[in-house]
Amino acid sequence: MKTASSHQPPPEKNAAPPPIFLLPSWLFFVENVPADPAATPEALREQVALRLEAAAPVPPEQLLSGFRFAPRGNALLCYAAARERARAFLAEMPAKSLHALPLFALRGNDGATRPRREWFATETELTAVRLDPDNAFPTRARSVPLERGGRDDAAFRAALFAARDALRKEIGDDGAEESPDVFMPSEQIFDAKKGAGEIRLLRLREDGSAVPAARTLAFSTADESLWFADARDAETLARERRERRAAALCRQAARALAVAAAVLCAAQLALLGLRAHVAANVEAEAAQRPQVREIRERAALIEKISEIQANKLQAMRAVAALNAQRPEGVGLVSFSGNGTTGTLAANGTAESIALANEFEKRLRACGLFRNVVFSANMAANGANFSLQCAPVKAELDRLDFYAETDEETPEDEPENGENAS
Repeated sequence: MKTASSHQPPPEKNAAPPPIFLLPSWLFFVENVPADPAATPEALREQVALRLEAAAPVPPEQLLSGFRFAPRGNALLCYAAARERARAFLAEMPAKSLHALPLFALRGNDGATRPRREWFATETELTAVRLDPDNAFPTRARSVPLERGGRDDAAFRAALFAARDALRKEIGDDGAEESPDVFMPSEQIFDAKKGAGEIRLLRLREDGSAVPAARTLAFSTADESLWFADARDAETLARERRERRAAALCRQAARALAVAAAVLCAAQLALLGLRAHVAANVEAEAAQRPQVREIRERAALIEKISEIQANKLQAMRAVAALNAQRPEGVGLVSFSGNGTTGTLAANGTAESIALANEFEKRLRACGLFRNVVFSANMAANGANFSLQCAPVKAELDRLDFYAETDEETPEDEPENGENAS
């Protein structure tokens, strides 16, 4: 059987590179070794290095190796290949592929209760994988190369199942149950945001049919496990890790700038909207200014009229209060008031100087006026007087000028419609 010169299928035009570059499984020798569940990945790496140094037929520096481990798992799957043999295949790895490892390294034990053998194929190889209970990874993996072909090629399918029969005979009866079909990768699906992907499989049957398999080979770049499984040399892996970290930082910075730009755009739009709103309010206010001015002028006029009316009413109340203190025989001739000082002035006559003095006495005693200035002098008809005072508004407001007064009915009032004499 001829050895394939290239493992990966020819890339389709404009096809995206696969996240996982599958190296030929037949390049590697494989060991499943016990592991300490509490060991760190770095400690496991040292364990694998010591194991390869003891078991490999060539010096460790001439090997490319990797290993798979499960958190708190009790087993390690380690594998190694000669650097020179793998170099030609690694040269075909697309620049955008994330990791390089053999297909069998992605097969985990999904709960086998008894030993089981499964067959996996690519366009250039066939691999037998044995799974045992209580072990997270394949305990054995044997692979043979094939002449490149495709699943739709009848000659390739015939060679594939012939190789399976030959490898089955070579392995012999080891007590493992066997799947009758061969699983073959169909496509790789990867979600970069979640860092999770899977290799979907086809189930190839001897009758030439191929159906999608329920099983997939899942992988995740969200943790460090694939870096330890990657079979490339340590220098290449270190360089790629630095480049990916730098690219991730650039993407984060770009996202942060995009968010900042979006926020600034939103703020700018909000500012423009606010300016338009303010401008509209200014225009509306400018349109209403004449009406506002007119309303204010009307309000001021009403207030002034009300004040004038109140002053007039207050003056009338003061005159009425002044007149109420006047004794019989005293008359008021004239009144005048000062709107600024609030004072009231009056001139009058009295039948005698004694009545004028009595009027002054009543004005001072009533408490309705303050700053009373009163002067009287004898006259031919009795006495003349002048007075000046300031009404006490609070006291005037307490007075009820509308109270009814009892008046005597004149004796000469006509009764029953009789004419008065």
